[in-house]
Amino acid sequence: MLCLLPERKNSYLYGPWKKRILAELGVVTQCIAPTRVNDQYLTNVLQKINAKLGGMNSFLTIEQTPSIPLIPKVPSVILGMDVSHGSPGHADVPSHKL
Repeated sequence: MLCLLPERKNSYLYGPWKKRILAELGVVTQCIAPTRVNDQYLTNVLQKINAKLGGMNSFLTIEQTPSIPLIPKVPSVILGMDVSHGSPGHADVPSHKL
């Protein structure tokens, strides 16, 4: 379900609405704030929707090969990390690991 907020995400509507729809009813949602819409914003929203629907936004080239060497043959662990940075012009927002 796509939700168009009348103002920014910290709107008084967001928290209660998200809790009711997702937690109580189990419906996957994506909220957008119309005042921030640009190409990058829409790209990020579409990637979030794709991920919530079970899609993959990125993958390693080696993942397209029939098998990754050694992984099926020995006990292995694959770790990944992503970092989120503040929006341009918001230097006061710290980066954090996701």
